[in-house]
Amino acid sequence: MKNLNPDGLLIKNDITTDELVNAIKLLLKPPPYYSSSVSQTIRNEMLNDLLLDKIGRRLLYELSVGTKMKDLPTAIPLSIARLEKKKRNLKNIFEVSGPEDKDLTNKARKKGFI
Repeated sequence: MKNLNPDGLLIKNDITTDELVNAIKLLLKPPPYYSSSVSQTIRNEMLNDLLLDKIGRRLLYELSVGTKMKDLPTAIPLSIARLEKKKRNLKNIFEVSGPEDKDLTNKARKKGFI
């Protein structure tokens, strides 16, 4: 999306005859036109970007693949203490209270962050 900046984008599963006709009519006016799935994805991505930075996303990924806390500094250039603090912040964002990293990664996966 960022590289191409299309005037319109439809997802095949969203298209009905009426949707296609409507999209063409709307594209004749000032674009862009996005189907409902595309619009929802864009909204979710914007929300995700507001909530998590690059390090937070990477931390979630590393936890989801089973990287141990002691090994995280080799994957993410932060101290263990900073990574623990980042993980606590992620648990607050995702409203996870359990001690298990799996609880955090499951919630993040359900919300589309992983």
